[in-house]
Order: sequence, then structure tokens, then C-alpha cells
Amino acid sequence: MGGLGKTTLAKKVSSDPRIKQHFARHAWVYVSQAYTDRGLVESIFKELIAVDKVRMNESIAKLTEKELKKVVYEYLKERRYLVVIDDIWSREAWENIKEVLPAEMLNGSKVLLTTRNRDVALHADRQSPPFDLKLLGEEESWELFCKKAIPTKCAEHCPPNLEEIGRQMVAKCSGLPLAIIVLGGLALRKEQSEEEWRKLLKSVSWQLREGEDQISKILALSYHHLPYYLKPCFLYFAIFPEDSLISANRLQLRWIAEGFIEARGEETMEEVAEEYLEELVHRSLIQVAERNVLGGIDACRIHDHLLDLAISEAKGMNFIHVIKNNDEGNIVTLQKTRRLALHGDKSWDIAQQYPTDSAGSLRAITFFGTEWRKRDINTDSCCGKCIRKMWFRLGCVLFFASLLIAGPRALVSFHRPRILMSMKLLRVIDLHGVTIILPKAIGELIHLRYLNVQVGRTKSIPSSIGELINLQTLQIQNKYSTTKLPRAIWKLQSNLRHLECGDSCSIKGQPSADSLPNLQTLSSIKAGKWLNTGLLEKMINLRKLSICGICNSYEKALLDSLEKLNNLIELELTPEDEHEIPTSILTASHQKHLRLLRLKGKLERLPEVNTQSLLTNLIMLTLEFSELKEDPLVTLGKLDNLQVLVLGLNAFVGKEMVCLERGFPQLKQLEILFLMSLEEWKIEEEAMPRLRKLTIAHCLNLVMLPHGLGKITSLQELHVGNMPSAFTQRLRANDDLDLEED
Repeated sequence: MGGLGKTTLAKKVSSDPRIKQHFARHAWVYVSQAYTDRGLVESIFKELIAVDKVRMNESIAKLTEKELKKVVYEYLKERRYLVVIDDIWSREAWENIKEVLPAEMLNGSKVLLTTRNRDVALHADRQSPPFDLKLLGEEESWELFCKKAIPTKCAEHCPPNLEEIGRQMVAKCSGLPLAIIVLGGLALRKEQSEEEWRKLLKSVSWQLREGEDQISKILALSYHHLPYYLKPCFLYFAIFPEDSLISANRLQLRWIAEGFIEARGEETMEEVAEEYLEELVHRSLIQVAERNVLGGIDACRIHDHLLDLAISEAKGMNFIHVIKNNDEGNIVTLQKTRRLALHGDKSWDIAQQYPTDSAGSLRAITFFGTEWRKRDINTDSCCGKCIRKMWFRLGCVLFFASLLIAGPRALVSFHRPRILMSMKLLRVIDLHGVTIILPKAIGELIHLRYLNVQVGRTKSIPSSIGELINLQTLQIQNKYSTTKLPRAIWKLQSNLRHLECGDSCSIKGQPSADSLPNLQTLSSIKAGKWLNTGLLEKMINLRKLSICGICNSYEKALLDSLEKLNNLIELELTPEDEHEIPTSILTASHQKHLRLLRLKGKLERLPEVNTQSLLTNLIMLTLEFSELKEDPLVTLGKLDNLQVLVLGLNAFVGKEMVCLERGFPQLKQLEILFLMSLEEWKIEEEAMPRLRKLTIAHCLNLVMLPHGLGKITSLQELHVGNMPSAFTQRLRANDDLDLEED
């Protein structure tokens, strides 16, 4: 059954350093009940070959499913690999995956399955009996509960007057780990008193009835005990597909747009949203998948049982309606539904069958799929009578989604205000990865707060976007070319908080003195005359800034502005072709709060590290195209706070690098990529004492791992990809690990 800990056990086994060093390649693939054959193969491809491919998505898109399977098969043929296939439900899914795995496995490769279906396990390999997880015993259950419910995480520290009550609560969980940790998280939030625990016990007992599913009742109890402000945040997870990796930033900005978050005191809404997500994690309702270098949550997941709970509760109050590929024939009214989520490529065909007048109450539209990402949709052309009939048949909101996902044949005009009137309550449009051309009538959605789309070809963003006076987040992915933002962007002013582009976006026109004062994110914006107006220095709330196309004429204005941005945490600079990144930016004494720095252009040199340098407080540094002639590790090794260093394409053009003695005292992750001239690398005594992860790829003249690497006992992960044959032969000669003799 779900919640026994199958995935947790598989993660512990596969992430053990002894296991990881035994296999040259690792892949983790989530299957679940809703999957596509190609999606499974793509997942394996990305996991196994990610280090070796620069343009992963482009490579995959060009291959047929058969070709993709062949690439993966040939890649694994001569490598020792471990593939973990999590939550597989059917024999058919296993048969599809098996086609890409070399049948012989004579080199010690392994496949680990987790499944709720014993028949699937036996079908996969009758020679390997399944390992059946058992429900926890009484003492094991009690110990696990105390780890969650007692602040010291120790059963021995449980107050004696609470133990009997606690054990009665734990008994209701029937030994299921998921139910125990959720109940423990709930108890932790209560006062550690006999009165409060008795109340909780009564609540658990009341929820449970003989013959009913006890586990689901306990999980439901955890939801009903949430404070009022967390309930809609938890229900929002019902939007996402099963087993999906959820971007924390995307989720939190949507919470804000939906009105779930309010600023508290001096905290911003973004900071409050982060705290809400952490609280859901502490209550064991949400799982952390990835954390960033600053310690915040980058990505999260929700367990299947808890997702079912969120969906059940959300449907009951018209909070959300999800349309899936297999929902055809199961049509219900959307009259009072606030949010519509479309899962899968066929979901829109099903949505077209819904009543015309059922879209007026929608607040949010979200689409999740696969194949639509390859399609361009032009929403500003017109195809005559057929299109007009479709308008009236589908209704405006649902048809709006169809335009964005239906494909190249959906060529439609958005110049009918009377049709758009039924869309006027929309707050969120989230079609990340869907290539569209924004309609000219987008400005009529005056309640819109969150817009996330991918624009196509060379079309500009329509000027009507300046009429979205409530817009908080604008995320534009420009897949094909540089996108031009209209001068109307400057009219958005005080409400716009996040302006992000996937690549370089230019902004037309000159801003007014009070433009965008509350902006926190300004990402991938091209430098222009607007920089010389002094606007940037007035964006005092900026936390993340990414500017490209920098040249000498903007250097002084940029320096002057950076001195005044005291809240800036993350900075990325990319110069215009043939221009250099000014060294003066790195030697300036401002930006004590800066933690992440990415420089993507030529640098004359790195400045000496001192207490006044911009580099001093950095936690993460990325250098690309720097063309440094002097060894960067000598200088950067003096940065006492640096935890992540990425030396990318031609960051260094010399032949030898050295990590000096006791250099990089806090470094945890190091990536050496595309250093084409590098021939030798040395690590001196006591250098990088905390290094956990090392990645080396595309260094075509480097023939062996660095001298001294074997003495770094903290190293847990070594990733190597697309290296010369001499390098890989040395790895294979020593069981996939080459810690050369010192």
C-alpha cells in the first residue's frame, strides 16, 4: 500500500555513497498511473546523459521514440548503471522501459523497482523475489512518532504523562509510516501538555470509525487541523499532476497572485510564502525535493495519498477541477469552479465538450502536458466562419486555453471584447512551455496577476499588456529570438514585482521617474538607454537582477545603480559581443548582501580578494566565457564563504590549475565544464576539505583526475561526462573510480 516507505527506502539505498560509486550512471524515473511511453524514455535519457548533452531539450525533440530508445540502449550497453523505477503500476510500463535496458546486464548493472502491485514485481523478474515492506510494530511506530512529535526527536524525552496518550494515537495509524509522521507533525504543533494531547486523541478517535479507511481519516485530520491561512495553500497542490516536481518559486508566486498571502510587518509577501511552504514541510504534508545554495526550497513534491486528499477536499468546495486524458465521457459542470487544470495532451479535446456558459467563474488556468511544447500557435490571425462557430461553442476562457495548446491549426483572433468579457475574473494564466503569440486583447484581463507564457518567433509583446494594472508576475520565455517588450511595460508601475525573461528581452521607450518601484526580480533584460536614466537605482527592492548586452556606455550608470541596491542577493551580468565585464564592478565595495554572482563574458582579470571586494561574501559564483589567462583557483580559493563554484565554457584558457593549500575552506560543489585548454589540475594539502560534489565534463585535453583528489574524504558524488578516451579508460581501469596514486 502507499505510505509504507517504498520510495524512502529506495532513495536511501540508491543515494548511499558506496552504492553511487559502484555505478557509472544513475537514473531515477517516476512512473505512477498517468504516464506516456515516450515520457518514460525521455526521463531515463535526461537522467543518464544530462552531463554529456549541452542542449538536452533540442536533442530530444529531434528524435523519434524509436531513435530515442536506441540512443539510450547503446549508451548503457557498455556502462554499469543503476536505474530506479519508482511507483510502477503496470506490466506495460515495465515492458516499455525494458526495451531501453540492455538485457544481458553482465557488467553488474541493476534495476530497482518500487510498486504497489506484486504481479508487476513478479513479471519484471521472477528470479528476484520482491522485498515486501511490512507495517511497523508498536515500538517502531512509537519511536517514529516521537521523532516527529517531540522537539528533541527522542522517545526517551517524551514526558511520562504524555506517553500513554501518544501511544493510543499511534495505535490508530496501524503501523503505516506516512500516517505516523503526519500525525507526529500535527502533535508537534500542539502544546506539549496532557490537555492538548487528549484533545488531539479525541479528534483522531472521532474521525475514525470501525470498518472505514483509518489512514485516510488521519491524513484528513492533518488537513482539518491546519490554520486557516495554510488550507488554501495545501489545496493548491491538487492542481499538479501526480509525482510532479513542483517549482517552489512558481508555486509561491501563484499563491500570492491568488490572494492567499498577505505581507506581515516588514516581511514581503514572498518571504511569507516561503514560510508557509516550510510550515507545510514541517507538518510532513509536503516533501522537499531540492534546496538551493541559500537553504531555501527550490522544488518540492507531494505524496500520492496526500495529493488524493487535496484533490478530494478541493473538489468538494469547487476549489479546482482537473481534466485528464482519460476523463472523456465524464463531463461535469464548471459553473462554480474557480480553477481549471488540464493534464495531458488530450485534455483539451475533452474540455471542448463542457457547457459554453461554465467558464465565467474561473480564476486560474493551468496546463500540463508534453507534445504541445513543440507547437507554435498564432492567436492573432483569423480563419473565418469555422473559427467564429468555435468561439460561440466553447466559450471564451476554455477556448483561450485551446488556442494555447491545440496546435498549429488553431489560428484565431482575439479582437472580440464581448467574448473576452467572460474571462475578466482570471487572475492566473500559467502555460509554461507552451509557445504562443500573445493576443492583442490580453489587456482586457484587468484582474490578471500572474502571466507565464512562452512567446514564439519574432513577434513582440502587445502594448495592451500595459493595461494589466494588477499584474504582479510576468514570466516570458522567448524560445526563438530576442523578444521586445513594449514601452507600455513601464506603465505597470507599483504592482509589478517580478519581470522574468527566459533569454534576452529588450524594453522600448524611456521609463518615467516612478516606474516599477516594487520590482524584486528583473531577469534577462537587455541593457539600453533606460539604464542611463537612473531608473535602476530607484528599484531599491530588487533581490535578483540579470542584465545582458552591457557595454562601456552603460558601465558608470550600472556601477552607480548597484551601489544603491542594498537588497540585491543575486546578480548576473552578460556583456555585449566583444565587450568585457568591467573589473571595476568586482572591485567595488558595495553589495555586502550579494550571495550569488554569474558572469557570462570576458574578464581581463580577477581582482585580489579583500574585505572590500564584492566577491567576499559570495556563496555561489559562476564564470562563463571569461577567457581568464591566470589560474582562477588561486584567487577564488581565498573566498572563505564560497560554497558553489562553476567554471563554464572557456572561463579559463590556460593549461594548468592548482587548488592551493587550505584553499576553498567552505566549497561543497565544484563544476569544471568546457575548459578546452586545461591539461593538468592539482589539489594541494587540505584544500577543499568540505567538497561533496565534483563535476568534470567536456574538458577535452584533461587526461586524468586531479592529483590530490583521493585525499578529499568528504567527496560523495563524482560526475564525469564527454571526456577524452584516455580519461575514461583510467576511470574504468579502477572500477569506475580513478583516485590516482599520490
